[in-house]
Amino acid sequence: MSGKMFGVPNLIKVKPADEDVILPAGEALQTSFGPAKIQSEILSLVDRFGQIQKVFLERVSRQGELLVLLGWSTSPLLKLELRQNGNVWPLVLKFYRRDDVASALGVSSDQNLGFTIVTDAQIDSSPFELGVALPRCAQINTGVLLESEELTDGEFRLLPELLTKTYEDLVGKSIGEEDWWDVVDKLPESNTPPIGCYGFLEGAFASIEGGVVVFGWALHFVDSILWFEDDAKNTYPLDKAFRRERRDIIAAFSEHHSAGMDAGFIAFLPNTGPKLRLKLRIVTASGLFTLGEINTAETLSEDPLAAAEKLFDVLTEDRLLAQRSNDIDWPLLLPLIQKKQSRATLSPKTIFFGSGVQDPKVSIVIYLSGNLDAFESQLMAFSKDESFLRKTEIIFVLDDPMLRSEFLEEAELCHRLHGVAFKVVYYSHRRGASAANNAGSEYSRGDYLLFLDSSVIPLGFGWLDALFATLDGDDTAGAVGARLLSTDSSICHDGYEVWDPYNESIWYPRVRNAGLPADFGHKTEAATVAALSAGCLLVARDLFDKVGGWNTSYLPGTGADFDFSMRLRQLGHRVVLQPHAMLTQISRSSKTGMRGKAFHNKIAILNAARLNAIWGADIAALAGEQL
Repeated sequence: MSGKMFGVPNLIKVKPADEDVILPAGEALQTSFGPAKIQSEILSLVDRFGQIQKVFLERVSRQGELLVLLGWSTSPLLKLELRQNGNVWPLVLKFYRRDDVASALGVSSDQNLGFTIVTDAQIDSSPFELGVALPRCAQINTGVLLESEELTDGEFRLLPELLTKTYEDLVGKSIGEEDWWDVVDKLPESNTPPIGCYGFLEGAFASIEGGVVVFGWALHFVDSILWFEDDAKNTYPLDKAFRRERRDIIAAFSEHHSAGMDAGFIAFLPNTGPKLRLKLRIVTASGLFTLGEINTAETLSEDPLAAAEKLFDVLTEDRLLAQRSNDIDWPLLLPLIQKKQSRATLSPKTIFFGSGVQDPKVSIVIYLSGNLDAFESQLMAFSKDESFLRKTEIIFVLDDPMLRSEFLEEAELCHRLHGVAFKVVYYSHRRGASAANNAGSEYSRGDYLLFLDSSVIPLGFGWLDALFATLDGDDTAGAVGARLLSTDSSICHDGYEVWDPYNESIWYPRVRNAGLPADFGHKTEAATVAALSAGCLLVARDLFDKVGGWNTSYLPGTGADFDFSMRLRQLGHRVVLQPHAMLTQISRSSKTGMRGKAFHNKIAILNAARLNAIWGADIAALAGEQL
């Protein structure tokens, strides 16, 4: 709603006093269909003291079940009644200051000349008129009144009872729906902020794949109606945003009635673009008000990890990050992950170093990225195990285009030096461990697949036979993993268990037995675990294909490992850790990289949140099995 109040001063200026309509009491101004002259000309009435009093009717408008009349009068004793089809309804006038009218008439501005009328009189669609009178003077009938469809913002603000009624009509309506807009569009823009309500938009991040994350703070009453709105009229309710405590706001508004509420907010707006102006809006019985506004959003990197890192700049405690991520972070990150996968060329390059085994029982798929620290050590360990070489083919999947030239040179040298045959598969872009492992499986020939990290080196012989013995000896086992040791011979990885570190019923993967001696539980047989690491995992090819391979929709870390084990469990299989199969996993400086431990901990939280969103009840059941 917009516009100015009807231009009464202009009307007065063009209607000299000697042209005012002065009629004897009781005579109708007009009998034909409107507008009545009182709506186009100033009506002059003679009161009992012989003084001329002026009346003008500016607006007649139906607002739902209510009828609104606006005008002005020089007499505070003016009486009006509504007439239709023989029915009469007395009207109650509320007077207010009209400085414009006072100036035009040359009278004191202290007089309340303007009047408003809001009535629920049960008039129908047939013509109606007003009866106009002054005390002890006969009534004048105006003739048929002409209705206007809308009120201006200024006129609407004069009618608190109408504002309240319109505001109450919003109750039960969903923000952004057509019936909600039908009501909101009737409300005026308020010139002053609502009492006790404050808000600010601190910033926004936009994805090249669509959608904006906006963040800031707001203090308001519990039942206040607030929403985000862009220039395209896309809306998003504030009560669907993620909220968190803001101690800085608490300190600044310590006396505020809502100082203790979670003032901070973060929201994902799926339909808003980076160049659309965004507002934080509130509606009260006084009308509409914009609490905060931002004109542009910072565009995030197309790299999912870089985008996630930027989102982490919007402070959220680790214990709350999982709650936030499924509604805020993941809706923005998933399209970026999917785009990253689609960018890789459809057909990778494949290079063979030697001929290898013609009919391998198992294909060793080794994901390689970041650095080549362990490449030769791993190949050397393979070269010493003839039993291993007789039954395997070795596939390195290089997922780092920056290492391609260096790696191919070293691969040629190591092949000649150690005599181990292998092939290399690589794409033109990084795809991540899960996509790379899937690619390796597509270019493998074995009936079994052994996924091995490039940092994992066999300690001796027989470890692969131990894995096969476990898998072949138990029809319920879907996959089997090895115990991975650190270079100090303590346990580095022994499969996963789940735990709830923040008591929020969000379950996180945690490495079993980490830091314990290598021979811990060595006398026990293979154990069922919650999940296995892709660092060393053996699975039959047909079962791998049946569960759909590795899920590529997680960020790097534990998400895809755990998800793969959950899909095996869904088909009725156990995942098993064989402690007698031991390998060493050497630490690599690139494991956390430049971003550091805190960043990777947040990535782990995001992956855990996604796991819980997909497998919540099943993961909770695993926790029960551990008790």
